[in-house]
Amino acid sequence: MTGCKDVDEDEFLIDPCGIDFNTTVHYLAVGDGFSSGQYVSPADAWPNLMDSLLASRGHILNSFQSIGATDGTTAGMLETLNQTEPNCFNTVTILAGAHDHFQGTSLEEFRSDYRALVAEMIALTSNASRITCVSLPDYSSAPGLPSSAGSSADAEQRILDMNAIILEESLAAGAGYANIFPLSESAYENLDAYVAEDQLHPDADQHRLWAEIVFAVLEANL
Repeated sequence: MTGCKDVDEDEFLIDPCGIDFNTTVHYLAVGDGFSSGQYVSPADAWPNLMDSLLASRGHILNSFQSIGATDGTTAGMLETLNQTEPNCFNTVTILAGAHDHFQGTSLEEFRSDYRALVAEMIALTSNASRITCVSLPDYSSAPGLPSSAGSSADAEQRILDMNAIILEESLAAGAGYANIFPLSESAYENLDAYVAEDQLHPDADQHRLWAEIVFAVLEANL
């Protein structure tokens, strides 16, 4: 509902949840093991770093939740969301697709599932610009790359194809797009510094670098 205001004042919106979405961030991170901090402390996962980044720019993080299995496909994330029915979130990040790649989901199926996932988040937030779609990282050169992902060259091409879909779907929906692929490409070449013990997932240092890229897009739309 809209409170009383002068015509030159900003509109003050109270969500049906009873929270002021103008002044506080209620953040939902949807993702798999590349978001959850698999093989590192959960506190070091890039979505968990949004709290301090938001605070540094004067934003208040009022609530935070992370949804998705560490090995979840995009369709699996959508199913989890439908089962848990999260509400009262006005900011969302999505990092999905790695396990679609590993489990052999076709590009057509991935596009359909990703589009449905973005639509679900738009319905949740009622504001597409508050959704940040994150590209897949370039894990193609990682020694821990699953054999199901194909050769390093095949994996890189599949990641590029999936990232093109993520970009296209985010633009079509009016959502933000955070591209971590270029940075991760160089990070994965430095295994001693930026890769976790499984030699596939990012370590805490790489998570911090991803957080800064994602935050720049997220914060621009607050």
